[in-house]
Amino acid sequence: MKKLLFLSTYKSPSVLRDYEILKKHFKTKTLFFPNIKKKPFDILKTIIIILINVYKNDYIFVRFGDFRAYLVVLFSKIFKKRNAVVIGGYEVTHEPQFHYGGLSSKGRKNRIRYILKNSEIIIANSEFSKKEINDLDPNVRVEVINHGIEKTEKISHKRNLIVTIGNCYEYKHKLKGIDTFVKATKDLNISPIIIGDYEQKVYNELKSINPSIVMTGFLHHDKVMEMLKSAKVYCQLSYRESFGVALLEAMSVGCIPVVTNRAALTEVVGDYGFYTKFGDVDNTVEKIKNALSSNISEKVVDRVSTNFTLKQREKKILELMREKNWI
Repeated sequence: MKKLLFLSTYKSPSVLRDYEILKKHFKTKTLFFPNIKKKPFDILKTIIIILINVYKNDYIFVRFGDFRAYLVVLFSKIFKKRNAVVIGGYEVTHEPQFHYGGLSSKGRKNRIRYILKNSEIIIANSEFSKKEINDLDPNVRVEVINHGIEKTEKISHKRNLIVTIGNCYEYKHKLKGIDTFVKATKDLNISPIIIGDYEQKVYNELKSINPSIVMTGFLHHDKVMEMLKSAKVYCQLSYRESFGVALLEAMSVGCIPVVTNRAALTEVVGDYGFYTKFGDVDNTVEKIKNALSSNISEKVVDRVSTNFTLKQREKKILELMREKNWI
């Protein structure tokens, strides 16, 4: 079997799903870089590790167009190796009001442009993300391959629970619209749930706005799915999402989505959810109430099983690799 290096910054469920696809067809080596440190020794160590592993493998599949992807593309040119880079979305945006985005400096812009220009395959997870990539470099061929879910489940009984997912750090919780979520659920007589890690300062701020909120802190993926199976409504009130994997997972178990009408969220939800404007608390209250009284849970699941399965993602990835003679 041909040797493939699978490289990612971290091990998220969607990352691991891609790994499971590729290991069926390649002799696969994995490299993950959690808790990145920017000290000179650690940077040098990262460079050496990636250099050696690119040299040893025939193909390199990279999740996220960050500094490590830049090294992969650079060393691939030197050693004449073949590579694919999946752009997550963060890399090709800059939202200074939220201190968010990979285009926050000239150096980062130059690195992502180098990646886009010199990678053999560029994959985006949504049409929205493809547009952002092509806004940065119109000459790049971008393959859109949506995220996929391994299985869906129709739940016969749902509790009147309202859930959102997102880490509550300074600035980022506002990017995710969690402040709007907290305000909009204040007078609904339902304890809203926020799944995700948090900073104490942000926790205190949100609890002062709505004392009834439940903030779980970090949960493992299986625990998250257990909570989503119980919840009737899932809110994704973000300013931007390049896809929305948490949203897709919530929909896969019948959570009725309430989302902002922005970015890639409309691609995921389609006609089976409720749309609100970013930061509009009153409108969000109305849409949450509409979702709580609706009965479209099975249709939401059907949308996922029709459009966003892991088999569909696998098929498209393999078709692309056959086209490029990787397999």
